[in-house]
Amino acid sequence: MSSKHRNISYPILLAFLLLVGVDLFGQQQVQLSQYFNNYSFYNPSFSGRNYQTNASLIYRSQWVGLDGSPKSTVFGVSSRLMKLNLGYGLDVVGDQIGNYSFVGVRAAISSEKRFGLNSVRFGIAPAFYTHRLSRNFDALDNASNDPVLQGLSDQASYFDLNLGISLHNSDYFAGISVLNLLSSRVNNLAYQNRRTLVMMGGYKFSSIGIDGLEFYPNALIKTDLQNLSGVVLELTSRFTYRQNLLFGLGYRLSDAFYPLLGYQWYSALGKFAITYSYDYTTSNINLVSKGSHELSINYSYFIQRRSVIEQYRDVRFL
Repeated sequence: MSSKHRNISYPILLAFLLLVGVDLFGQQQVQLSQYFNNYSFYNPSFSGRNYQTNASLIYRSQWVGLDGSPKSTVFGVSSRLMKLNLGYGLDVVGDQIGNYSFVGVRAAISSEKRFGLNSVRFGIAPAFYTHRLSRNFDALDNASNDPVLQGLSDQASYFDLNLGISLHNSDYFAGISVLNLLSSRVNNLAYQNRRTLVMMGGYKFSSIGIDGLEFYPNALIKTDLQNLSGVVLELTSRFTYRQNLLFGLGYRLSDAFYPLLGYQWYSALGKFAITYSYDYTTSNINLVSKGSHELSINYSYFIQRRSVIEQYRDVRFL
């Protein structure tokens, strides 16, 4: 790591390690083991970063073998408006859990302020969600007579808002965001979208003793700010070898650990990658579940930046 990066990166890494050093677990937001393939899904300030157009499709089948287990699909695309120095993005998420499902659309916009080799990014993402409740119940008695179900609608929609801020340079990033800021309540479905705090950080090690091997440690925390049982701590170690082979290992505290394997390649159209991960469940859910599968397909294209020519004028040198 170069000396010009060292002074600013060490305090940030130390602060991040202090934040993650607690015993945490839980889930309310859509769970993604490969969150690193779409950071902007959890923080809108990541939209359009790194001067790239990015697109990703992630599918997750969680707790296979358990009836009504979650199945999630997330599609995201982001890019940058160079003339306005703004990033933008769109995420579409679909989630199915038993008889309950929802579809959400988030439209993000972000801005950037540079400080030498570092930049601070701010993002906002209005969101629109539609929730549905299927009446196809498998019950021992007549579910249609349940007084609770009688008071619920089949569908409801609402708006919410996501905010994020992040710090970046070529070696590291750290970000914090608030999802579902309005904490919208859907009374006719007896559902409330919980406000969620998300913290992420990561680093890039380009030289670790093996030619062509790069190391990317990542960490993520999600919490609904209500209790420790509603918090997720996730640590991921990823490697790339000669810019093609992808592999690594992740751990979600008190829930699962997962190996991941992928391959990426380059062409005149940009960079393509496909990655698969499998969650080995470590909680009691493993008594009824065969783990979780997750597959992602990713594309990125570098946006050409206009060269800036700086001139110095002096009365002696014109």
